[in-house]
Amino acid sequence: MADFRKCMNRFYTLEDDEWKMFEAIWKPVEIKKGVILTRRGEVEQNMYFVQQGVLRGFYKDEKTDFTGGFSYEGDFSGIPDSFLNQTPSMYFLETLIPCKVLKTKFTQLKMLYKSSIEFERFGRIVAEKMLLGLNARFVELQCYSAEERFKIFLNRSPHLLQKIPQKYLASYLSMTPETFSRLIRNVKL
Repeated sequence: MADFRKCMNRFYTLEDDEWKMFEAIWKPVEIKKGVILTRRGEVEQNMYFVQQGVLRGFYKDEKTDFTGGFSYEGDFSGIPDSFLNQTPSMYFLETLIPCKVLKTKFTQLKMLYKSSIEFERFGRIVAEKMLLGLNARFVELQCYSAEERFKIFLNRSPHLLQKIPQKYLASYLSMTPETFSRLIRNVKL
């Protein structure tokens, strides 16, 4: 749990007694590859902190399979809108490789927020960082060319090329698998 605290300190530093309360609501879980943690239509009850592995959030129906994002070491994961609003999810969440995560329940986190303004502040700061990340992703998808999106991805997360099937990376970058393959062969950083 020392690594967990180090990662949390990037967001907000809790005093030792508060940290013990925060740490107590998280349970370690190991999950096999290919497990669907959340299905479309279910209410997200859990938030995850990824210690090892990769999770994929995606939308899927009869015609579409769109990857919205990945969570990997040091990231929070889950379906945020469903979790925070306790409403049915529009998305799926799955493990792409075996994962080690810390997991907490919505009810536990809400009780913690009520117990101290420090926990509320921590939650707000994490939510703000998530919002900033989603905004950056929106701009990338709407304003940049396929090659620019590919270069941004390579600069931010090159290690994912070895962990994630190319079809999911192409979907995440909103391009065809053929375009993704061409860019891998031709783009130099």
